[in-house]
Amino acid sequence: MTALIMMAAADGPPATAGTELAGFLICCATGAAVITYGRMQRRSGRNMFLPDRPFRFGGVLHQPPPERRTRRAVGRFFEIVGWILVVIGIINGLVLL
Repeated sequence: MTALIMMAAADGPPATAGTELAGFLICCATGAAVITYGRMQRRSGRNMFLPDRPFRFGGVLHQPPPERRTRRAVGRFFEIVGWILVVIGIINGLVLL
């Protein structure tokens, strides 16, 4: 397995420091955004795009949807995925050292 990975890595051009830095920044920024979204959804039990208060749409006042346990579970899933992305970004950043 590692021989196959080494052969695949040897065929491509070598990664520059700029490419590694870009990968580090993109992974960490995406991870932070996903963690923030997951925390908001886990704490409120509502979707990020639906407000916590009544809103007016088309001249009608709509009540916010009730909290749901599935939203909290999905929020926790997003947090876990975000932390995985941050760890991957940190590992990519360690390659720069």
